[in-house]
Amino acid sequence: MTEPLFGTDTEIEDELGVMGIERSELYIPSSYGITELDRYQPYSGEYYMVKKVLERRFSGVDVCELIEDNR
Repeated sequence: MTEPLFGTDTEIEDELGVMGIERSELYIPSSYGITELDRYQPYSGEYYMVKKVLERRFSGVDVCELIEDNR
């Protein structure tokens, strides 16, 4: 689980450390079969809800947009 990174490579003229602070992303193997509205709990004990699953960004890896889960 991490903040989303914008772009795939760093150029010298770009600002370093530009990250979204309102959402998190989870990189998880496609074999887990994660779907929207699933709940994710990292070791910290907080709960997150899967808002969107991006299945084809990386081979064999799903990228999930997470939001805080208040259920």
